[in-house]
Amino acid sequence: MINIILVDDHDLLREGIKFILSQMEAVNVIGEATNGKEFLQLLESSKLPDIVLMDITMPEMDGIEACQHAMRKYPKLKIIALSMHDQQEYYFKMIQAGAKGFVLKQAGKKELEEAIREIHTGGSHFPEDILRKIIFKFGTEEFSD
Repeated sequence: MINIILVDDHDLLREGIKFILSQMEAVNVIGEATNGKEFLQLLESSKLPDIVLMDITMPEMDGIEACQHAMRKYPKLKIIALSMHDQQEYYFKMIQAGAKGFVLKQAGKKELEEAIREIHTGGSHFPEDILRKIIFKFGTEEFSD
């Protein structure tokens, strides 16, 4: 069983994702939060999840800051960023914060399930267009020894 915490400030979206997850084999939502602060409190008071699906832009504490705090305390946590944004700055900040992958909110349930299963088994998941942007960014930076 893959236990998941879902973090998103939009109730309708969270309910929709929860419904999609309920249709997946061996996937269980064990907690929900509407912002980063609630998420961190939830981590303290409940069983650690196998996967966290986290929105990036939320009130009180965004997904980037929540990811940073969570990864400091729980470095083996596997976080997948959920975003409707197609802005590179979000990708890089979430990767630096410790996210293992991204799923754009306009993706289908098949991609969401692939991301969950890939990351659960130790991999990562990035949509092709995001991966291209990441590779291009790192390919154009100068590296020093």
